[in-house]
Amino acid sequence: AGAEGNASVSYLVADPTDQEIDASVIVGDIKMETSATGRALNDYTAIIGLAPTHSTSLLTVQYKQGKESMASCGLDGFDKEKYFSYAEIDISPVRFVYIQAQILILTEYVTEGVLGAIFAKVAASAAAAAMEMARTAENSDKLFQINARGLDLVVPQACSSENYFVINAGDLDVQYVALANDQGGKAKCSISDVTLTCDRKLPMLDEPIQMSVDVFLSAVEGETEEDRAIKVNVEISQASFMLTRRHYGQIMDTLDTNISEEYSFLREDNSHLFIREEPTIEKVEELQQLQHLQSLSSSLSKTTPGLITHGGVDLVVVQRHLYVQVSVAKLGVHLCKEDTNATIVSLAAVKTDILLRLLPEQDKIWSKVTLHDLVCEDRRPRALSRRFQHLISCQKDVEEELGSISSTNDVFCVTYEKDVKNEMTCINLTIGSLQVVVIPDCIVEVVEFLKAGIRPPTAVRAAVSTIKTRRRDESSDMESKAAAGSSQNELDALSTNVTVTRQRMKANITTSNCRLVLVDMGSAPGVEGAPLTKSLKNALQLTETIVVQGKIESVLDFTSDINTGEIVNSDHQLHGDHIEIYTAQGVELLTPVQILEPSVFSVFLSKASLEGGERQEIDVNAVTLSHIEVILSMQNIALINAIISSITDSLLEAEARKEDKSEEGGAHVLSDNEKWRIERLASALDKTDDVDIERSSHPEETNSVIEGSYHRAGSNVASIAYAIRVKATIPETILTVVNDLQGLDDALFKLLFKNFVFGGEFDFPSAEDSLLPQFRFHVNTAIVSNYFDTNSLLWESLLLKPWELQFNGMRAPQKRFSSNRMSTSFDVDSHPCYLSFSEQFLVSIGAASRMWSVYSSALQKAIDYGKASEGSSVATRRSLAACAARSLITTMPYGLENHSGVVAHFSTRFGSHEESCRVCPSGKTRYFQFEPSPGEGTGGKRLYGQDVLHVKTLDIDLGNSTIRFEHVDAEINRPRKAHLLGNGLCVFTQVLRDMKATVVHISSHVDIINSSPIPLGISVKTEQGIEEVGVCAAAEAETAKRLAPQDREGNTLSHCSAGFGIPITYLRSLSHSSPSDTSKPSTTIVVSPLPDRDNDMEGRLNLSGEVVLPSLASLVQVAMGNSSVQSFEVSCTSTCSPEKDRKSQDAMVLQVCCRVSLVQSYYPFVELFFQPRALLSNNLPVRIVIRTPMSHTFSSCSELLSINADGREESRDLHHFLDPFESIKILSPGPSIAIAVLCADQPTGGRRTGWMQGSLVDLPLDRNAPQSEPHLCLFPFVKRQGEPAAIARG
Repeated sequence: AGAEGNASVSYLVADPTDQEIDASVIVGDIKMETSATGRALNDYTAIIGLAPTHSTSLLTVQYKQGKESMASCGLDGFDKEKYFSYAEIDISPVRFVYIQAQILILTEYVTEGVLGAIFAKVAASAAAAAMEMARTAENSDKLFQINARGLDLVVPQACSSENYFVINAGDLDVQYVALANDQGGKAKCSISDVTLTCDRKLPMLDEPIQMSVDVFLSAVEGETEEDRAIKVNVEISQASFMLTRRHYGQIMDTLDTNISEEYSFLREDNSHLFIREEPTIEKVEELQQLQHLQSLSSSLSKTTPGLITHGGVDLVVVQRHLYVQVSVAKLGVHLCKEDTNATIVSLAAVKTDILLRLLPEQDKIWSKVTLHDLVCEDRRPRALSRRFQHLISCQKDVEEELGSISSTNDVFCVTYEKDVKNEMTCINLTIGSLQVVVIPDCIVEVVEFLKAGIRPPTAVRAAVSTIKTRRRDESSDMESKAAAGSSQNELDALSTNVTVTRQRMKANITTSNCRLVLVDMGSAPGVEGAPLTKSLKNALQLTETIVVQGKIESVLDFTSDINTGEIVNSDHQLHGDHIEIYTAQGVELLTPVQILEPSVFSVFLSKASLEGGERQEIDVNAVTLSHIEVILSMQNIALINAIISSITDSLLEAEARKEDKSEEGGAHVLSDNEKWRIERLASALDKTDDVDIERSSHPEETNSVIEGSYHRAGSNVASIAYAIRVKATIPETILTVVNDLQGLDDALFKLLFKNFVFGGEFDFPSAEDSLLPQFRFHVNTAIVSNYFDTNSLLWESLLLKPWELQFNGMRAPQKRFSSNRMSTSFDVDSHPCYLSFSEQFLVSIGAASRMWSVYSSALQKAIDYGKASEGSSVATRRSLAACAARSLITTMPYGLENHSGVVAHFSTRFGSHEESCRVCPSGKTRYFQFEPSPGEGTGGKRLYGQDVLHVKTLDIDLGNSTIRFEHVDAEINRPRKAHLLGNGLCVFTQVLRDMKATVVHISSHVDIINSSPIPLGISVKTEQGIEEVGVCAAAEAETAKRLAPQDREGNTLSHCSAGFGIPITYLRSLSHSSPSDTSKPSTTIVVSPLPDRDNDMEGRLNLSGEVVLPSLASLVQVAMGNSSVQSFEVSCTSTCSPEKDRKSQDAMVLQVCCRVSLVQSYYPFVELFFQPRALLSNNLPVRIVIRTPMSHTFSSCSELLSINADGREESRDLHHFLDPFESIKILSPGPSIAIAVLCADQPTGGRRTGWMQGSLVDLPLDRNAPQSEPHLCLFPFVKRQGEPAAIARG
């Protein structure tokens, strides 16, 4: 390297007697360049010099010394009498190229060569000059002021690479005070407008950085190391970096090919240069050799002179501690794709503190990094509408929930300590209350980003370093022979034999109550899944999540080989405290429900390498310090499957994208990653041209490069044998399985495993041994099981006694014969198993199995439907399909069915949790659920049967009156109750349990159940006239309505009520009448069939009939009589004249079944069942067609057809097509109905049959004149043309 420069002295005034100096120096330019014959690019040869766009002077120096000179200078804000001298330096914009190896070599040359020679020349007068300086300035300080207008620091990726980073500093102001009496110094530095760009001119900083640096240089003569330490404090207001994939890969390449590079590229051939490495000593394995070395070193130090510098003087090294503290108000990193505008994620930390301590005399490095608040946000466009956008955030309320508020809110604190001499690294990581959200597609993109910076493993670098070390050792041997007899060389030769071959790293990780949130992407699809979400009609309003929460304390201890980088021994510990798993909804994690109750466990893992690394022994020990209780529902299983599928699908899509890029085919432009790889290979070939001969002499150490991955060709992973020993002890495990599909909440069964002990040994031989794996294990436990009876809502014993099991397995060579054949045996030692269950248990298991089948089929259909959609990924479609299948909710555990005619308001209370008031209109069924019981964990705990600790209270408000159920479950299947309201009104309540829910029925005195095939319009005659009540839907329509949810609000679900009641306001006579008054009827109900339009009172056929309810006394007598059930027919006739409507002449007859019961021995309750007049069922195993000319007959499939007989067209009759066991519902008037029957199935052999003989058969409909004997029907064969009539009889 060479240097050139020019300078001029503007003026100089000096007075030697008074030590007064006033001088000004202008330096035009100072340029330092490397040799043009080197391998560096031309842009990097100028190491330092003026910036290319500036041609003014490089720097201007003004120096003043003495009292008079100091009095004349303008120092604002400083006490001039305290300072002996003052220097002000103005620096113009400077360009500086940083190549690590060149800077280190040039620094060594300048410090030891140039300055060393100068110091040696003036050594004779140095002491006198120092005494003179101390005598004149022993009580005064020196002040230096440096002002720089700009600094460009260029950091190339490599000497031969065109990629580089540019760090530009706008204004640099430095104030340095040299304290008197050699007591050190103080410096204050402020840097403004620091920017960072790359060679593509892309900004890498969101905003320029403003920083200030304070440096304190302690006195060299300090008594302790702390007194002599150099302290640096750096404060940065805000630093937000923007890194693309190319930037990240370039940073890693810069660290590899620039910062860590020993080759200086200053000459074409640098093979004869080598760097002396400091010897290190292993304390444990070579203690005796170390003692011998130390004794030899002490004997030689008496006769061997000290180290000599380039200047020919003794090298005196004063080792001082260096303390660096960096404080950043806000530190951010944006990970981008190929451009800084396409951000993947952004990380931001508030109040970041970094403390670094360098202890050179101990060969130790200590650092500490503290983040007081850490946020990682998903910034991709596809995630803009997602509810979860923060991947990492601080949850300060977690500690408050547990009642243990920490004294600090540090989210992240890591302490790093490196002992270079002993190759020992210690890392202590403390994590506060942190929440980590797993979003699969985002994590996949972050992993792809990080893959851009993957470098060869340590083993490859170690192999290359081994070859270089061998070459240096050969060079050292040659020099040792040339300098035979030198004691120092003998010491070096002995020192090179004592090297540390093992390095150890120990990491302690401690967390506070942290959360890991697994998000279901189907309920949070974002922008990409918006069309599919609308098409699939996703009913969920909140994102479903699974949360893993607790405290973790772990110790990781690794011992690895320095040369290969392989882990030799490891010892790990993992301790979990208050570990729990629960489901929650939304960003706020609402309505948490426990899956795993809080538990405490410990896991120990150790690994040892034996027989030179050819055998690995692994020991795993696990123990739980508390019982484990898992409550797993079928919805949880479906949610877990959906989350796992979204993760795997995201990984598969990433691999597919990678394959698509690689298969774009043909000759194409190289990507940036491929260019970087080729540059690395070219650089490696340049540096190792002369190593090829060495590699050929040692083929077992050859390194292969295949698709960017490095491996040792002489090693084979398959040749390693493994021996694994596992031990696990769990005192008690409780597993409860719940069926909560489609809105249910029914427990199925409970398993209790007591004293579970597992132990096993597994041997996996290497591939070279050609042996089969061997194992030996044993399992001991006792099982207790219960099943849940949905009728009694209690737990019943499934296993009457604990079932003790011992299971042993072994696979080993046969001992009875001298053979290598393997013998496998399994032994099961089972105590008697006593089972007891009811048919209800089988029904519950069967129902759960069918519901899971429905969910699976719905999931597959939704996936198939999503495949037809465009613009969405496979993972999004599958997640949305799974969410749509899970969101099928038809009911909830509890319901309130209101058909009393008035609006009901209800509220619930379970333990200390109260739900607000909700509305249930008349004619609706509002389903709801109680919150789970509070447990030991964050979420509620599902409890059933005898395990329920609190009562479930339900309050129903009807007007100004309140009906309270202290415990709803205790009222199931109890008799109906009457409740008196104000104004003489009365309502009835009853709690019934069906196959899906527990429903509280609220009704008036009269309930109407419509079993007919058509809806009925219900009206009531009052003094003011006929008041319309509503439409009582048909049974089939009512069933269809109940299957589909009508309205959902939060934790409630609404359906149309299955029942229909007369409003209590029309039944005042039943409450006000005297029990002995039987003179007049209480209520007259008008029934109007609506066969044409459902739920439309205007669409009636002007047919109506009346049902007259007797008085209160008569109803009481009927209820107390022998027959409380009476049936009669109601004829609905036309209300219009025949001239206006011919249809009105056909009446419709309904059968009414009236059941009267007494409630609380006084209040009559009437149930009116409207039924068809008759049913005509097909009990044949084949399909038939029934023809009838009568009106008002209904079936699932019917059609009006014309019948041609003898060329004439008869009247159009109604044809009913009945499958086996289907029926026709008859509401026709008259005493009978005429029908004809035809077999509709096509025979597989023989001829078809025609209509039954005799044309029509007359069936009686009168209840008082039943049919005496069955009709015999003959179905004739269809006659062919020209065939005798005897053959076609049938």
